[in-house]
Order: sequence, then structure tokens, then C-alpha cells
Amino acid sequence: MTAATPDTALRAIRAKCMDCSDGKPKEVRDCPCGSWCPLYPWRFGKNPYRKPRVLSEAQREALRTRLERGRAKALQIKGEIAPEFKPVGTSDSGGEL
Repeated sequence: MTAATPDTALRAIRAKCMDCSDGKPKEVRDCPCGSWCPLYPWRFGKNPYRKPRVLSEAQREALRTRLERGRAKALQIKGEIAPEFKPVGTSDSGGEL
């Protein structure tokens, strides 16, 4: 994959729309081709028909914890000093919040 080649279909559509509008994002947003261009709904590089993801509070907390661990691990790999991982919702005294 080269730098000039989009790696997904949505990025390819966005690149085509940018090319069609002379590289101006404002022109993509104000595109007059809506009635005849089959790419029009995807011109922002997003699928307009995809349903939003709805998470429960427990799922959000699990993702938050996983993200914190991943960031701490990335800092350790880069050689930067990372603070010791403490899951969200814990206190320094070891007691309940």
C-alpha cells in the first residue's frame, strides 16, 4: 500500500470527492451533485447508513480500562515513564470510593 493509495473504500470515496472538488473540503460539503452522483452520501468518508454504537455503562467502563492499559503499555514500549496503572474508580488509600 503506497501513501497515495487509500486503504479503505470510504477513504477512496473521500479522495475522489476531494479530487472532484479541486481539493477543497468546503466544496465537498456544498457539493451540488447530490441528485446524480452515486457517491454523494459517502462524500465525508463515513457510512451514513451505519447505526450508532450504543454501550452500557459497564461496557464503557471496560473500554475505558482497556484504553488506559493500552496507553500505559505504549508509553512503556516507547521508553517513557508511565504512571503505575490504576483502574478508574480506585483510590490511593485502597478503600472504596
